[in-house]
Amino acid sequence: MSLGTEDLDKLSRDVFSERHIGHSLHCGECGYNLRALAYVGRCPECGNEYNARPAVRSGIYVPSEVWFPFTELFCALFFLGGATGLLVGGILARAPWAMAFGAAYLGGGVIGAYLFYKRLRRYLRFFWVGRRLREDD
Repeated sequence: MSLGTEDLDKLSRDVFSERHIGHSLHCGECGYNLRALAYVGRCPECGNEYNARPAVRSGIYVPSEVWFPFTELFCALFFLGGATGLLVGGILARAPWAMAFGAAYLGGGVIGAYLFYKRLRRYLRFFWVGRRLREDD
């Protein structure tokens, strides 16, 4: 009998659900110390799902270099500025090609703004959790 990947994942989840974290690991959302809790579960502070198995590590704060999302900010501003110029110029000059390019630029600006928002949230969360952990030490 051979085990598939789903069976192995379920088996490892069952093995790790009985074990408890023996060292300091912190929740990725609030920074709560998950020591002595089960390897798989929810943070008692904020309810964030975490999986502290060494191969998975999701929902766990991992100190790393997280930079401010300058690239996404620049892309969003560039495309939104270009869209504004092309749309206004196309409307005033009655140029349908400028309005079509302006719509494409507007789409790029919206995507850039969305990516900036997501990366900014990640940056601020890591900054806040890291700061909270440094204050607790």
